[in-house]
This record gives sequence, structure tokens and C-alpha cells, in this order.
Amino acid sequence: MNGKDVVIGLVENGEFHPLSLKASLGGVIRLTRISRQESRPPDSGVPDLSEYEGCVIAVEGYLDSSWLYEAHVVEKGGLIVTALAQQVFGG
Repeated sequence: MNGKDVVIGLVENGEFHPLSLKASLGGVIRLTRISRQESRPPDSGVPDLSEYEGCVIAVEGYLDSSWLYEAHVVEKGGLIVTALAQQVFGG
């Protein structure tokens, strides 16, 4: 294991909504591509999630408070996976 967190969630209105209760911090986790050590604010590295709108994605990075740093999408769920996740998690 590389020490990174993997969070599965649904992209709605350009925001990443985690599906697991453990990761659910107020319903939204903000993603940023920058590292925790950078002196820039995390919102300066927010990725565009428009290509994943309405889909379930798995994102890898370092979870700290409500931010996932060094975030990158590692997998995108297809139609069946997304529909199933919405039914199971009430999304």
C-alpha cells in the first residue's frame, strides 16, 4: 500500500460526494491536485470534474479534513455501476 486514501463517490453539479459514510465530511470532499506541503491554497488546484458528471469515480490522494490532496481519478464506473451505487447509497 502506498499510504494514499481511495475514496469512491458520485460527481454531481461539479462536486465530489463520497459514498462511504466514513469519508463523508459534510457530504462533500473537495479535490485538489496540489500537495499538502505546497504554500498555495488548495482551491488553486481544484480539477475540472465535468467529464465525470453523474458518474461514480474512485479518487486516490491524501485525505486531510475536507480536502483530498494530490487527487487523481483512478477509475470511472460505467452506467450499471453508477446506477447500482445510487440505489445502494441513496444518491
